[in-house]
Amino acid sequence: MIGVVLLSHGHLAEALLQTATEIVGPIEGATSLAVSRSDPLREVEHRLTQIVQRSDQGSGVLVLADMFGGTAANVALELVGRHRLEVVTGMNLPMVLKLSTSLDDATELGALAQLLKFYGQRNVVVASELLKEREQDA
Repeated sequence: MIGVVLLSHGHLAEALLQTATEIVGPIEGATSLAVSRSDPLREVEHRLTQIVQRSDQGSGVLVLADMFGGTAANVALELVGRHRLEVVTGMNLPMVLKLSTSLDDATELGALAQLLKFYGQRNVVVASELLKEREQDA
């Protein structure tokens, strides 16, 4: 099974995982880590390394991070060469919900990362544009 770590500034990762759990139930193998501005980088890297090692059950670990270029994602990227790890940034609730239905069948870490990236992007919409398109098609 592929392990999953939701990683963010503040409590966003915890809130997304808790919200997804409320909607679909527990997501096996998923955990979250909150990074605070006051946390020393070495401490964050140490905590993330421990979580990654615990989460990897042989198929690697997918890290969903809040934003590319932020401290949380940058720390995760430092671990990519040292662990079997994929990092997907721009984490959102639709992505985490899709994870819940895809994790059992996922056997390839890279494919799961691509699926969640696609799904997360597809669910970012400007509602008024979508409604206009529907009105025009009717």
